[in-house]
Amino acid sequence: MDTISGQVAMPAQPIVAIRPEGVIGAIETLGSGFLSHPGNGALRKKLGAGDLSASDYHRQLVRVVYRVLFLLIAEERDLLHPPGAEAGARTRYAADLSVGRRQDNSAAERDPDGADLWDTFCRVSTALATPGGDPEHGLACLGSRFWSMDACADLQDPCADRAMLRNADFRGAVRLLAFEEQSGVPHPIDFQGLAPGRLGSIYEAILERRPEVDPRSGTFALRATSGSERSSTGSFYTPPVLVEHLLDSALDPVVEDCLASARQIAIEAGEDPDAAADRALLGIRVCDPACGTGHFLVAAGRRLARTLGAIRCGGADPDEQRRAICDVVRNCLYGVDRNPMAVELCKIALWMEAGVPGAPLSQMDACIMVGDSLLGTTPSLLAEGIPDAALAALPGDDRRVASYYRRRNKRERRGLRASGSAPLHTDATRELASNETPEHTRLLADAWCASFLWSKRDTDSPGALPGYPGRWDAITERVFRAIRSDPDSVRPWVLDEIRRLAGEHRFFHWRLAFPGVFTQSQDEAPGSSPGFDVIVGNPPFLNQLESSTASDRGPAAILRARSGGAIRGYADVSAAFLLLSVSITRPGGRVALVQPQSLLASKDAGPARAEVLRHGALCSLWVSNAHVFDGASVFTCAPTIHVGGPRCRALRRSAGREFRPLLTIEIDTDALAQEETWAHLAAASMGVPEIRVASAALVGDMASSTADFRDQYYGLDGFLVEDAQLEGRSGARDASHPPLVTTGLIDLAQCRWGTTVTRILKRRWQAPRIDRARMNAQGTLGAWIDQRLIPKVLIATQTRVVEAFVDADGRYVPSIPLISVFPEHPEQIWRLAAALASPVCSALAMQRYAGAALHADAIKLSARQVLKLPLPSDASAWSDGETEFRGAQLSGSDGARAERLIRFGAAMCRAYALSTDDTNSVTRWWERRVGIA
Repeated sequence: MDTISGQVAMPAQPIVAIRPEGVIGAIETLGSGFLSHPGNGALRKKLGAGDLSASDYHRQLVRVVYRVLFLLIAEERDLLHPPGAEAGARTRYAADLSVGRRQDNSAAERDPDGADLWDTFCRVSTALATPGGDPEHGLACLGSRFWSMDACADLQDPCADRAMLRNADFRGAVRLLAFEEQSGVPHPIDFQGLAPGRLGSIYEAILERRPEVDPRSGTFALRATSGSERSSTGSFYTPPVLVEHLLDSALDPVVEDCLASARQIAIEAGEDPDAAADRALLGIRVCDPACGTGHFLVAAGRRLARTLGAIRCGGADPDEQRRAICDVVRNCLYGVDRNPMAVELCKIALWMEAGVPGAPLSQMDACIMVGDSLLGTTPSLLAEGIPDAALAALPGDDRRVASYYRRRNKRERRGLRASGSAPLHTDATRELASNETPEHTRLLADAWCASFLWSKRDTDSPGALPGYPGRWDAITERVFRAIRSDPDSVRPWVLDEIRRLAGEHRFFHWRLAFPGVFTQSQDEAPGSSPGFDVIVGNPPFLNQLESSTASDRGPAAILRARSGGAIRGYADVSAAFLLLSVSITRPGGRVALVQPQSLLASKDAGPARAEVLRHGALCSLWVSNAHVFDGASVFTCAPTIHVGGPRCRALRRSAGREFRPLLTIEIDTDALAQEETWAHLAAASMGVPEIRVASAALVGDMASSTADFRDQYYGLDGFLVEDAQLEGRSGARDASHPPLVTTGLIDLAQCRWGTTVTRILKRRWQAPRIDRARMNAQGTLGAWIDQRLIPKVLIATQTRVVEAFVDADGRYVPSIPLISVFPEHPEQIWRLAAALASPVCSALAMQRYAGAALHADAIKLSARQVLKLPLPSDASAWSDGETEFRGAQLSGSDGARAERLIRFGAAMCRAYALSTDDTNSVTRWWERRVGIA
């Protein structure tokens, strides 16, 4: 390593840490080195013509750099050569091929423009990718796509005009990877002590950069940008403490139950309980459906290996412990991810953890796979055939043609049923659930997914798809049946297009990919069920389905169909991972996934929450109101679901970065499934008092409410004027020019219109009014304004408490997102406001709906949710509260208002018949949030 990096006899101490900056610098060095080499004209031409994109060039460079890192690690740990490799072969490798060799390389030093270092590296790469390896140098084939020449075809494939690289550039890149400079002194990286997950976390940092390529100047750079691949794919490093917490709640209980059951059965049968426990533990199947570079799987493998080693030898024998981790990696760990490079790095992390010299990476190809976990089908969906929703028009489609295919699909499905045609599920379910995965069945499953993404256009029209007449140019029910019965009867281009779409979108069918997981074999323990035992991970928080780009609408339709409509609207795709996970986990297994807090409270996630609870019970919940992931602004939580678990059970809760334990509570899963949100389970994490109110009466019993829409907001454009522009007394102007208030102008028992600047329609306003006469003559909101100019209670949103203001005279016009509450009897308006503004309703609103607002610590209510807040039960105390609230709103100073609000809060706690302890906790909490404590 000393020579190739240009260093000699370094006295500096090795360091373990390898930083992203060094890896990024090596990628840039190689990227510019290839582009500037005079012999790489073909490469520059491909980049200039767009035949090779900048992102694809970048991916190949990343793979080359990680191949170098792999060799540096493997050489230092003596993992490259199989145990049977001859000593002479090892010596020849060290002398001829080693990336970190310490031989005299003076020729290379004298000829920086030579290419022998790069050629030698390519020779090693080819040997590790070729069956049989390189016996002369003791190299076995490691296999897997990581070493495939196809993955670096433009740089390393000798059959594709391999690129050239000067010794100086290759040596410069290796120097950046092998040394870390501190205070001007280069320290060698201690690859022996490098943690397996470090390579993955560095890769996630690389995803923050976008490549900039200039073939003419021969330069390549990686620039930090907000629109990076990391943010678009939701790839953020999961802190190790969070990984361990999820394994505590999901993996440990499953292991304990599994071992206890195995030992008990063995004792009853007169067998060795430790041998039974050994077999049972190696039968545990742990999966991460968005595994990335393998943080969760490595940590889970370590835990399982420690337990296995303790069973075998008490954990005291290092050799036995190494065998334990090897057995766990081979038998227990499964992962899927869309990113091919991340999948290869996951395999490398597990390979490093196992530490078996010469072990092929390809041995993990059957359990760590590339695919989109969410885009696939199931036996039951295949049994139903092609849904009409699959033929919906996508951007670029001809809507007339799409409508034709939907009608045709309806007709074909109806006709096949009328003809008594055999249902698909007879064969499809059997094939998908069997131990074999025939290519025919995979084609059928891919065709089902492809039907949602198929371009619907008139292929008979000139120039659309030349040579493809429009008989079978969309996958309708009859085409699907034809693929099932005889694929050769289908036009070849249709089959080619199915395969193209499957590759582009990475369709992934769980029961086909992992047949051993979903099929119970005869030698499995009685009572065991198909499916994973544990699913853990941190799936991407990409976006909400309805706000996704046009190109994502087809996949979103697959998600809706696969979830039975539970994943829809503005639900984040992370909820789809949670729902998928509980559906592929066996009864008794557990699922723990990091989720955005919106899962707990958002309306669009409601169907997913209900469906998750149909499969299992919530047994643990962690919530963080601080940002846990570097570079991500989302607030997170992590529910743990016990699939098929007891419906009434204790819920363990924790909060924050420090996983502070919260009070364990008893929950009824069936009752929770009927709740509008899960937010009340997390309220304690924000310090919200957990109270219950016995009142059966609701706000909706005495009032109605509404929240206006964007049409009303944008309909005001051109009809607003400043108060200062009008003449006459303010009160006289209200009828012709009513004041417009926004949510930022409403505080608790206070309206700040005219005293605080607000922003409406991208303009700042001091005291905005609506020109009513001009609106009636030229606008569309005249009737709407008339309806709003009546007595009402205005409720602000995105606030720390429920902020209510009484518009007793119907003076103000509300702008979205204000909520207007109208009492059935106007004389009860102050009474209504006192209930809405009470500390009790603020605490209950935070309990029920926390997580729905833009900030985790804010309240966001809908008009319908306002009506579900309870009314007080003590009429006398309620009257006292009403008096104090009116006095607070009409008070002439901030001090007087604060004093009245304190008395108001105490009176309303009495009105709701809270206990002394609950009253004290609620009033303290509420006063702090109002700012009057």
